[in-house]
Amino acid sequence: MQYTQMLCLEPTRLTEKKRYEAAKEISLFSASYGGSHENFKVDISTKNKDEHEIDADLYAILCVVQNILQRGTPTKPSHFLQTKLGPMEGGPLYLVSNRPIQWNNIKGDAENNINPARYFFDSYLPKCLGDDYAFVRNLFLPEADFRYILNNDINKSFCGQQVDFYLPQAKLVIEIDGSGHESTSQKYKDSARDAELSANGIRVVRIKTSDWKQFNDRFKQSISLMIKIIRENPLINRYKQVLESISPNDIRLKYEYVMRLQIGLINYFMRGGHYQEKYFFVNVIKHDSEIKNAEALFKIAYDDLNDWITAIARLAKVDFALPELKIVKNTNDIEGTVTVDCSLFKRYTDVDNYLKTGNYIYIRTAYIPDNDYYQIAAAPSIQYHFSPDSTIKDNDALVFLLENLFNYKEFRNGQLEIIKNALSREDTIGLLPTGTGKSLCYQMAALLQPGQTLVTVPILSLIKDQIRSMSENRITRVGFISSEVTKQSGKILKDFESGKYQFMLFAPERIQNNDFLKSLQRINQSMTFSYAVIDEVHCLSEWGHDFRVSYLMLVPSLRRYCNNICLIGLTATASQAVLDDIKAEFDNDGSAVKALASMDRNELEFIKYEVQNDDERKEKIIEIILKNDKKKKYKDANGNVKNIVGLVFCPTVDVNLYYKNKPSCSSIYDTLTKIPELNNRVNIFHGQLTPEERNNSQVSFMAKEYSGVMVCTKAFGMGIDKENIRYTVHAAQPQSIESFYQEAGRAGRDADKSLRSKCYIVYLPESNKESVNSVFNKDTSIEKRKAISKGLKGDLSTTMFLWNEEKLSVDEEYRKINEILVSLYTRSENTLEFDNRKKIVQEGWRKKKIKNPLSLSFRQNALYKLGLLKIVTGWTIKYNNIDSGTIHVEPGYLDEEKNKEALLSYIKKHDPEFTLDEPTESCKHYQEILSTYKNMKKPIEGLIRILIEWSNDKIQYSRLQSLYTMVQLCSNSVSPTEFRNRINDYFKYTEVAVTFDEIAHNPFVIINWFRVLFKNSGTPSSANLVQKKEARRLLSTLSRYLESYGNSTGLNYLSGILRLICSDFKGTEGEYRIRDAFKNIKTKNDYKITSTVFANTLLIAMTLDSDDQNILTQILLEYYPEKALEIHEKLNNICSTTFFIKLKTKLIAEIWEEKLHGLQ
Repeated sequence: MQYTQMLCLEPTRLTEKKRYEAAKEISLFSASYGGSHENFKVDISTKNKDEHEIDADLYAILCVVQNILQRGTPTKPSHFLQTKLGPMEGGPLYLVSNRPIQWNNIKGDAENNINPARYFFDSYLPKCLGDDYAFVRNLFLPEADFRYILNNDINKSFCGQQVDFYLPQAKLVIEIDGSGHESTSQKYKDSARDAELSANGIRVVRIKTSDWKQFNDRFKQSISLMIKIIRENPLINRYKQVLESISPNDIRLKYEYVMRLQIGLINYFMRGGHYQEKYFFVNVIKHDSEIKNAEALFKIAYDDLNDWITAIARLAKVDFALPELKIVKNTNDIEGTVTVDCSLFKRYTDVDNYLKTGNYIYIRTAYIPDNDYYQIAAAPSIQYHFSPDSTIKDNDALVFLLENLFNYKEFRNGQLEIIKNALSREDTIGLLPTGTGKSLCYQMAALLQPGQTLVTVPILSLIKDQIRSMSENRITRVGFISSEVTKQSGKILKDFESGKYQFMLFAPERIQNNDFLKSLQRINQSMTFSYAVIDEVHCLSEWGHDFRVSYLMLVPSLRRYCNNICLIGLTATASQAVLDDIKAEFDNDGSAVKALASMDRNELEFIKYEVQNDDERKEKIIEIILKNDKKKKYKDANGNVKNIVGLVFCPTVDVNLYYKNKPSCSSIYDTLTKIPELNNRVNIFHGQLTPEERNNSQVSFMAKEYSGVMVCTKAFGMGIDKENIRYTVHAAQPQSIESFYQEAGRAGRDADKSLRSKCYIVYLPESNKESVNSVFNKDTSIEKRKAISKGLKGDLSTTMFLWNEEKLSVDEEYRKINEILVSLYTRSENTLEFDNRKKIVQEGWRKKKIKNPLSLSFRQNALYKLGLLKIVTGWTIKYNNIDSGTIHVEPGYLDEEKNKEALLSYIKKHDPEFTLDEPTESCKHYQEILSTYKNMKKPIEGLIRILIEWSNDKIQYSRLQSLYTMVQLCSNSVSPTEFRNRINDYFKYTEVAVTFDEIAHNPFVIINWFRVLFKNSGTPSSANLVQKKEARRLLSTLSRYLESYGNSTGLNYLSGILRLICSDFKGTEGEYRIRDAFKNIKTKNDYKITSTVFANTLLIAMTLDSDDQNILTQILLEYYPEKALEIHEKLNNICSTTFFIKLKTKLIAEIWEEKLHGLQ
């Protein structure tokens, strides 16, 4: 038989004429509503009508609808279909009948009328099968092509060859060998063919005609083997069971029939048939007795298809709906009538003497059920348009799609804005609280585009969770490829290139893999990438709490290898520094950010416990778990009974000599497993388990019947979506509000939001407050901070130890980067070797494993910094084995001015006040570095040194500030209500947050400072000054920005003033910041700025309590001594009076001394 490769994809770069021609091909499809095990073939013609080239916009819409219909195996039917046909019931459907199929192409000796193969098929095979297995004859494919059998994956030497009969369900080939197979050469060829088939799991039974004639034992053995294989095959017997039990009322048959009609109709319209007509005349041919009302089913299929097309066309602002349907009884009654000939039980070769003429849609079941013929229908991306005038209609269409794709009746807050922005083909950064449906945003946007979507997911457990979640919504055209190099990777990439997936989930490490990048290039030349989704996008920022080295070149590589790709970044938590980093990577000014004004989750209750030692901590954790686990089950609002599940987050994997008594995964797990009440219901998950152990633990935990607790590191918490997690426990103080909210947000995901989930923090504070203040003081050196950290005893000690453990010093990092620079520019090949195996070093009396300085992460960090300076432009990685390999580097340029320009461009995105040319106190150190290296004739090395030191200062400051915010939040003075309010205020994306952002980027537009401090934008007055309660909330929001902009004059000024209003000026956040701000204000030497700041600050001072007023008075007098009289007249407090008296006394003394000198 002639094998025809399926073609239902539209190459992006084809002309409209070629697109039209492509749509004319006969196509094989794998699509089902009813769980059919069968594929089917569609043949289409519009011979009796003028053929039209279909409009490109409509073609893209039809591609989207076809992909939606094929998104699952099987696909979930629309609500309309379920209403018309009834709910889907029953298991997989196997389509076969006992009605014999006629074959006309079985080869033989036509001249001599000798055809043993035909005789075997028509006469002898039915006798062998008997009545109970007679149906199997209809499953045999005579003259089966090798490419068809092996799904086109064959040795070239077998191209064009066929076997006599192939039974795909049993993977069985029957060969009828005549005299021509007796020669030595033919026997060798037969043996080679058999070996190729056997290697692919296909058994071959050869029947010699000479044995058949003699009816000898060898013939009988061959027949017995064939019958044995058939009768004992489980799949064949499932066909038998379905055949014996199926009835005309089986709902699965109706759904299957409708699916095939819809795919046929879409491809008919793709070809241009009738899409411009007012009416669509159809004659529906009925073949299957099991399909009782074919015409009614056709109308249902047509109306449902029209609903999908109309909704998507409305969003795309394309004025289109299907022509009005008219069903006629005879094709010849009306010119141009389309004959629809669809049969579930006939195979595509069984034409039943039916002559295909005129306009027709011919649909038949294919022979090979195992082959997946799905291939995405591709076209250029659709740019949807949304305007205020069409909001209601647009939202109605989107809700229709939401309900039919995801079974939700309304969007959650924030989802619609993200989806609309992405559908408009704008890069999108979506910030939504955990558990509010971030993944749905990208999935819906992707399903409404005619192309493939790339999804970067940071960890394997999250990849699997995303696939599970999509599968629950019957979205199964999903591939994934992890960071590990496996035998499956090659096949997955090949399927990816063939358009087998609507979604390709991949680990970020893959973006540096040469094979993966080549796949992207090849796909980019023939198909469309709809979106590149970066899930947990906060991992992209080196300031973030979950930063991943592999994310460093993610966005540049995606931009480079996927033309015009649209980015979607999603996260639940992002500090301002992280958000700014993401915006910089996306090359966006902030318009891409779509966030809720409030990230509050009412269903979460936050509870913190302070303990005095680690033994008390362990007891408290056990108490919490047993208290929450006691009931073991709960009921939601609908009366559904569910198991109670908990998570315990630990800061470390295992115990360590340095923090041997601190809570680790291993120690907490060991303790909990010994508690009888938990009865072996404790799981563990961390990065040091084997892949199999991690997978087993995750699968067990995610099962609906699971009831217990998972002890884990943060590696498990990211993105896990399980509705019955009723509580989380942080066994130590989290490192930031970001990380805490991200991890605690795993709880409370039940659809019943009236149920409260509890989020606990059990923490051990530091007793030495002076040491804590020194750790967080910005002026404390790295060496001193390390020394102080060794004397800490509480949770802060673990955090500081983990930060310091594997961090290279500035000198060492500079030396390593310089070595790489020299290596790259002195060798003919731009390659670097890497080795991930850890080194063992002696540290005092103990041995310690440390990261290899030649490790991939160190190498990539170095290359990333060289990339920021444009010294390198990119790199790819080739693994020799799991631990080592080669990095291929693309060089940039060594040019002092260009490299300096690149450095300033990068730093100014995060610190707008940074300069290497103008004298400023905050940049003095960096300017001195550049001057020193210039004198050494090494300006490039000076720029590298500046980048390293600035990055270290920035990262260290940002993380310390985040930790400081968390330490303050956990203090005893913060009530549970205040705890919740501060978290909410931290994440708020309100008008004042926008103002803080403006101040950070334009620090000396001082009108914005006072818009924050005074309630309206008019003239500042004491009546309009914010009060203590509001000031406290502003500080919570401001803390997020201070983590990012430590040198911002405006933000530092606001921090100091707001703390004075709150009477909370002690520590590093009050006096240090406001003094730094006034220092920069005076250095600016701008009269308008200095005088305005002075006047408004004096006004604020007049409203403060006496103690706070004296503090601010002292600062004003220090920086504005020339204004002492005015300050004294306005405030007249002890501080101003004392200062004024001292000033007058000094003046009198000077005058007296001058007079005495005159007398002398």
